Formats: sequence, structure tokens, C-alpha cells
Amino acid sequence: MSRTLPRNAFTRLEETDSTNLYALRRMTELPDRHVIVADRQTRGRGRMGRSWRTGAGDLAASIVLKPASTEHIGNLTQYMAVVLCRTFAPYGVKAGIKWPNDVLVDGRKLAGILGEASFSGTTFKGMVVGIGVNLNMDREEIERIDKPATSLNLLRGAPVDRDSFLEDLLGRFFGDYPRFLETGFPLIRGEFIEKDVLIGREINLQSAGSRIKGKVLDVSMEGFLLLECEGGGRRVVTLGEAEC
Repeated sequence: MSRTLPRNAFTRLEETDSTNLYALRRMTELPDRHVIVADRQTRGRGRMGRSWRTGAGDLAASIVLKPASTEHIGNLTQYMAVVLCRTFAPYGVKAGIKWPNDVLVDGRKLAGILGEASFSGTTFKGMVVGIGVNLNMDREEIERIDKPATSLNLLRGAPVDRDSFLEDLLGRFFGDYPRFLETGFPLIRGEFIEKDVLIGREINLQSAGSRIKGKVLDVSMEGFLLLECEGGGRRVVTLGEAEC
């Protein structure tokens, strides 16, 4: 596995409900940078309460992180989105990001990220960053997904070795992780904006129970979406789901 982690920093599971839930239940006992990998999830989850399908040979993993400060944990999923795009590049795949952290190719979802923080009262216990990547799905599996999706093996025309992909991903993630904890989103902002597929587009956005329509202008230094609203005025969006 990754040279950035000792071998005992991994838990491998044949099946679990969700790698994120597995990590959250064991947050106190699991060490910083521990990685959980599952062959199958029975209750895989994505953002906004959606389910996530994990096929045989796909990647379902969660990373336990226990930074000393919580200052930049809200941007960890955006950092992971950039890292995933970097990891896809050697496979000849140019991936984009749909704010805040969906990873797409030609409008089809290739990977999803779910970040969840754990607290005991007001005391921060840790953060779990879950990753789901379609690595080896066939076309029939892809068609059963209720949103436009794709898989890395279909894009490159050959099967993908899950362990090699994960090793590369973790090496890239932890390579810049200390600098990210110091700098936060500004470290990756330029690359994030370059890859963001929403910049300059008219979108519908579901945010905090309301629906907003407007043009995406930029992504702020904090990782927030800057929107020019239909009918005038500008708005900073901290959380939401965009439809193009």
C-alpha cells in the first residue's frame, strides 16, 4: 500500500454498511490517518443523503483524520476532489469538479466524496473523508445508476487495479496534506477553479431549503461559491447542490 502509511494503518473489510459509518463508530480507537477499505457496502452514502453504489472492484474507502486544529476541515473534501483529479490524470482521464466536490468526466459522475466530522459535545474527535470511485463497472451497472455516471475502466478501455489506484491516491493526498492544514483552500484554489465545471455557467442551486438561480462567477478564498442571482444581486453560497 501507500509508502506514506504503515501497513497496520489499514482496515480491510469484505463487507460493511458504510466505511464512513464504520470509522465514525470507532473514532476514539482508530488512529490519525487510518484508512478503511471495503469490498462491498450495503448502505453506501453520498452527499445530501443519497445512496452510493459500490460494484465489485470499485473503491469504497474512508480516511480518519485527527488534525490539531479544525480551521480547515470544512475544505478537506474539496482538497480530496483536486487530489482525485490528479490521480485520474495518469490514466489519460481529464476530470472536472462540480462545486463543491463531485468529480465528473463529460458531465458524468466518476467519484463522490463525503466528509463527516465527529464531536463529543463541543470537543472535536476527528474527521472522516469517504471516497467512492467507479473503477471497474460495466455498462449495465452504470445504466442502473439514477444519475449520469461513468467508470474509469470504461474511460481507459482496460481494468483498473484497485490497490494501485488507492496507493497513488493516498500518496498524493498525504503528500500535500501538512501544507493544506497550514494554508487551507488557498493552497488549491487556482487548480480547483481551473477544474470547476460551473464557473461562468447558469445554474439552479438548492441551498438551505431554498432554490436559487444565477450565474456562477467565482469560488472564494474560503471555497464558497460566488453567484450572480437572476434578477440582480450577488450571493455567497457556503453549501448547496447545483443543477446545470
